[in-house]
Amino acid sequence: MGGSSTGMGKTAGSAEEAAPGSAANGLRESAIGARAETRAAGLREAAVGAAGGGTPGAPGGTARRHSGAGSAGIDSDAVDPGGENAGLTGGPGASRADAAVGASDAGRACGGRAAIVTAGGSAYPDLVVERLAGLADEGGAHGVPTAVVLRSGAYLVHDDGFYSGISPLAAGRSEHPLRSAMHGWARCVSRPEVELALLDAGKRDLPFDEGLPVPQRMAGPASMPLPEGARVSALNDQHTFLRLPGGSDTDIPVGSVVRLGLSHPCTAFDKWRLIPVIDDAEAERPLVVGFLPTYF
Repeated sequence: MGGSSTGMGKTAGSAEEAAPGSAANGLRESAIGARAETRAAGLREAAVGAAGGGTPGAPGGTARRHSGAGSAGIDSDAVDPGGENAGLTGGPGASRADAAVGASDAGRACGGRAAIVTAGGSAYPDLVVERLAGLADEGGAHGVPTAVVLRSGAYLVHDDGFYSGISPLAAGRSEHPLRSAMHGWARCVSRPEVELALLDAGKRDLPFDEGLPVPQRMAGPASMPLPEGARVSALNDQHTFLRLPGGSDTDIPVGSVVRLGLSHPCTAFDKWRLIPVIDDAEAERPLVVGFLPTYF
């Protein structure tokens, strides 16, 4: 996500806007649960083989899911007897509101060995925690030792789009709300029309699957605001189409740098091997103070 004080169609994470620890700490160690709403984080309830891949029941493969009345679980006949099944995993996706997974599922998936139950879900982590918190039993006091791992990773940087609209930790929904710690910085390279500016960042640089970037301000003296009604209407491979209703040629001169709010951290991170960290996203000339590698 290469970004700097000059922008050049890159994105950067602000060291000063990192997610507040008071909101994040409660999630890192939390247990997990299934999405109970349309776009909540659901479970796939599949037992996983340590070797990964393969077909159900085959060496190194995975177990099958079965669903009954008001429940979902593991088909014990499909667990690979020759593999080393580690537990249950789930990720974002649609799920029935009544889907549930229990410690017995984890135990069967792991052949009675210590189990790990892990799932993602940054959209509704409160429901995730509520649903599976009771499974955590690392000491095995109630049967199979079971560790629960939450992978709601979007809280690390939050965003100004998808998650800011639905997260229970967004502004207005939490005493210690998250705030976005990632932005795009793009330079105006053309003003082909009075009400249109073309920026030098596009689909190769910025996420677009859960909403287009949101123009926020211009970098430079006095952190100039953008014209009222400014919006991104489209992205192509390497350019952003910034619409300026009622604008003029002088609103955003060629060479100006625009800060963009982004939506969906996952598809921002996977576009960059190194993410520049800047000192202050509100500064007139933000300075790069470090880099964070990504692993996708």
